Amino acid sequence: MARIITRSTFGRPRGARQTRGLYCAGVSKAEIARRLDIGRTSVRRIMAGIVDAVNAFRKIRLIDDYRLEAGRILLRLKVALRLKTPEGCPG
Repeated sequence: MARIITRSTFGRPRGARQTRGLYCAGVSKAEIARRLDIGRTSVRRIMAGIVDAVNAFRKIRLIDDYRLEAGRILLRLKVALRLKTPEGCPG
């Protein structure tokens, strides 16, 4: 099947928006390429960008989780220090 290019080939390939939805629906990368009439390499590159974005989000979330945990530990430490009686005072 000959493909006629009627637009500029710069930027994202046609079907870039639909690629993610099809991939999340469990369609294979080769099948996505056939359905959208784009190259398999284009599908791989689009999916690599999506996976990179997801991984970046997970890293940010992980860092936020560490920050929350550190904040909780500091709060417990502050409370513990406040409850400790000063030395020399009767307990």
